[in-house]
Amino acid sequence: MFFGALADIAGAEKIELQNIEDTEKLKEVLLRQYPLLKNKSYRIAVNKNLITKTQKLYDGDTAALLPPFAGG
Repeated sequence: MFFGALADIAGAEKIELQNIEDTEKLKEVLLRQYPLLKNKSYRIAVNKNLITKTQKLYDGDTAALLPPFAGG
């Protein structure tokens, strides 16, 4: 899933990928498909939990790219 400006770059709010073994591989695949992501800041959440290191991915997992949030 993509949110904010990241969805604009991807041209969609949601895509489906298969055979992605972990979040590092996910980032590699997404950067190949959407090179403009390279210049964007974002965090990754897997199944609604923000991750801080590489995480293994399983069939049915949902990964979300979250841009920095602003507001008060």
